[in-house]
Amino acid sequence: MIRPVEKEDIEKCVAVIRDSFFTVAQEYGFTEENAPRFTAFATTQEKLSRQLAEGRPMYAFVNQENKIIGYYSLCLQDNGEAELNNLCVLPGCRHMKVGESLFCHALKKAAEAGCSKINFGIVEENKKLRAWYEKLGAKHLGTEKFDFFPFTCGYMEKEVSNINQGKLRNMVSIYITNKDKMLLLYRVGSKVVQPSWCGIGGHFEKDELNDAKAALLRELKEEIGLEESGLRNLELRYITLRIKGGEVRQNYYFFADLSPDAVVQEECDEGILEWVELGDVMQRFMPFTAEYVVKHYLTEGRLNHDLYSGVAVENGVIFTKLEEF
Repeated sequence: MIRPVEKEDIEKCVAVIRDSFFTVAQEYGFTEENAPRFTAFATTQEKLSRQLAEGRPMYAFVNQENKIIGYYSLCLQDNGEAELNNLCVLPGCRHMKVGESLFCHALKKAAEAGCSKINFGIVEENKKLRAWYEKLGAKHLGTEKFDFFPFTCGYMEKEVSNINQGKLRNMVSIYITNKDKMLLLYRVGSKVVQPSWCGIGGHFEKDELNDAKAALLRELKEEIGLEESGLRNLELRYITLRIKGGEVRQNYYFFADLSPDAVVQEECDEGILEWVELGDVMQRFMPFTAEYVVKHYLTEGRLNHDLYSGVAVENGVIFTKLEEF
């Protein structure tokens, strides 16, 4: 959960910032002697307390044990932009989408404040961090070298999209079962999701916007060479909504059984195909919304033929059975 920082959080936030940035200092040889202004050494309770008192937007990521494990702040500028400061995640809590959640939250808050973009600096030598931000849509602007830093400062920015402008993305997926296994695709190279285990599917073409099934059958043929005749009990079971990257993402999830005589190709240009035991499916890393959809299907949805809507929120997906009236 991401929540505003309170006065009593300051000491813990300072510790999170210093501990998080200290791993960077260790990796690149920064010390309090050669880089006293680096975040790992320069962040103090007095500094953060002053920023909070000035009204700077400051947010903490809190885990289920109510422990602060991530942080960021925004400095709203007179030119209609916002400076992102000290976005960080504790070392032991990384690679769990916490940083991505904080970055997306910052974009949302900047948009609500009327900002057109956010800008921020990085250690240019940290190529992994630059690539991570670029994957999230940030653009690299250039570099600058200062005498008081033993590293090069890199500058990046990300335009803030207003979700109220109606930008949409429609996608479709299918999860196919064969006896006690489900077909999953470890998708790589996607511009929308990081490498993860997904169903078969993709984006709608313009002439498919009113026909989710048509989009699905095209993707099914393109990705694994399977026709509708190779499926049994094909049904649309979930329609979900999520705000991501300044756009409303609408996903249509189909489920089906593989016909006894159907053959699925063993290779796919989009990634790695694997038939996974149903009991092991939830152990695979999946896109946020898909993970909750598949979990709901395996525990409840597969026991009926209902159509569900799902709205993605920070802590999961809220499902509601759709009824005609």
